[in-house]
Amino acid sequence: MVELLRCRMVRLLGGERAANGRALACVWGFGATCLTATILLPHPPEASEAGLIVVVLVAYPVAALMFVKAATLPASALESFTYLGQLLITALTFAWGAPDAPFLWFHLWLVVHSFHFLAPLRAMLQVACAAVLFVFATFATGAPFAGATSVVGVGSILIIGLLVCALRAQVDELVQALAHSAATDPLTGLPNRRALENAYAQAGALRARSGSTGALLVLDCDGLKALNDQHGHVAGDEALTRVARAMSGAVREVDTPARLGGDEFAILLGAASPGAAMAVGERVRRTIADAADLEGLTLSVGVVELPADSSVELGTAIIAADRAMYRSKRGGGDRVSLGTLSNTVPSDPAESPRRSEVHA
Repeated sequence: MVELLRCRMVRLLGGERAANGRALACVWGFGATCLTATILLPHPPEASEAGLIVVVLVAYPVAALMFVKAATLPASALESFTYLGQLLITALTFAWGAPDAPFLWFHLWLVVHSFHFLAPLRAMLQVACAAVLFVFATFATGAPFAGATSVVGVGSILIIGLLVCALRAQVDELVQALAHSAATDPLTGLPNRRALENAYAQAGALRARSGSTGALLVLDCDGLKALNDQHGHVAGDEALTRVARAMSGAVREVDTPARLGGDEFAILLGAASPGAAMAVGERVRRTIADAADLEGLTLSVGVVELPADSSVELGTAIIAADRAMYRSKRGGGDRVSLGTLSNTVPSDPAESPRRSEVHA
């Protein structure tokens, strides 16, 4: 039952853009419903029913507006509605006509919402507003032991708000960690194929706007199987990590080095000419070839130029760079070859997209 209710609430709140407004709309709507119930139930004879009804008539339309327009209302408008809610709560306290009005605890609902959706500083401003109005209404309505009530009320609002803030920070950290894990190769720490796909789409859009060309490099390890057979897979893993470090050291921050799988890597260059891309491939190749402790491990590299638009799919670009890389292999390895995007469907099985020698 609880799980079913939770799932329905999640669907009700909608996507990320709408969640803030719809959550606040629910707070207003639930508050108005509770207020309606108090009007129908026994209440102090001194209560201003007209005042209570006016607040209900204001709350429901505002809640409906926020719910329907949740995805388009600016954050500043939603924050203003939160302050308006604080003022209406205070008005309800006076309209109740008796000390210890139950509506004061509605402040807590708004503070919890603020700490979940707003930056901590802006949420603290909501706490300050709620605290001032809570203390003012408590004393002004002549509540017994107003001082103690104010301390407990303000303390409760503050501590629950801070707890929500801390829990939100934990959730944000977990989401970031999961997102990083999903986009990162665990062995080398490089972006994985999924991250490369995202970077490729963004780079294509940038090329279309700027009119500049880019490049994709596919790099494959020569001799990794022999290294694994002679020294074990730990040595092979270290070799792959060394290749990843060499790639990262040869590119700019705007470029994306990635591990495609096994012993195959790729480098996506943003604004780069074929000559610049070949130079990057040469730097990485030389770094590995000059490493005396890698015992014969070298790189075969294929380079393909990307046009100044986003018309070429990543799979097509990888096939073209892969074919250029195989020309490097057939030439003895340890070299860089430039390919083209034309005729990317391989006619020779030996030129099919990379089948890794070993999956480390």
